[in-house]
Amino acid sequence: MKKQQTQPGERLKQIMRGQRVTGKKLAAHCGVSAAAASNWLATGVPYLRAKEVADYLGVTVEDIIAGSEPPPAPEPAHAELLIFDMTDKSMMPDLCIGDTLEIDTAQTEVEPGELVAANASGKVVIRRLDLGTGTPRLIAENSLYPPLVDFEIVGKVVSVTHRFD
Repeated sequence: MKKQQTQPGERLKQIMRGQRVTGKKLAAHCGVSAAAASNWLATGVPYLRAKEVADYLGVTVEDIIAGSEPPPAPEPAHAELLIFDMTDKSMMPDLCIGDTLEIDTAQTEVEPGELVAANASGKVVIRRLDLGTGTPRLIAENSLYPPLVDFEIVGKVVSVTHRFD
């Protein structure tokens, strides 16, 4: 007799309900839009975000992804990684000067809330993509840096290494 699998987002809903965590709280913690978090409740948490969500909810990754199948492995031939060192305070406290980022230049179609590298007036900047106003813009974590609306996405930030001094 085969054990029936839970729908991908159903287990996440159960855990959140039990802990009285709303989709809005989860979205804020993970730095994604409420719509993205809502999508996770329907389709499951992306594997690259599962540990972050599990740690936030105080459960294991296995608890979060129960019933879902692992995604196919990415094809390395498509990855075009760029290494970039953070040089300003625009994304503090999440990213600090000296942090090293890996940017996949093959990934230029990104979701709201994701970290991107972009060309803005001839300068490479790291920001979060925001579509909340209807116009795509790049938002800094540090409020001293204004939103950018004139940009071209270079790639998605896929890895961050923090420096500890």
